[in-house]
Amino acid sequence: MDEITYNNFLRAFRFLSDYSERDWLEDAACKGMDTNLFFPDKPSIKDRKRIAEICGACPVQSQCRDYGEHERYGFWGGVGTRTRIRERNTDKMPSTIDG
Repeated sequence: MDEITYNNFLRAFRFLSDYSERDWLEDAACKGMDTNLFFPDKPSIKDRKRIAEICGACPVQSQCRDYGEHERYGFWGGVGTRTRIRERNTDKMPSTIDG
């Protein structure tokens, strides 16, 4: 397992380790998908478009976005790391997709 795959695995494991408090995950559009898509080191335009499609149609997008508000890595509810960092100072979550 290369370092990138291992780091993505650790991020996903940390998130799922307390799964009982996130029962909204049962309805997530990304349930069962490869987590590497949502935790890219450098998201491509193709990745961002795919994430936008998945998250945009997800019935629990707002719960996911709220959960990920203070996460350091990954896309949560379609919102990427740079947007979350930028928005933390304004105490509001964005509604756009970016890395």
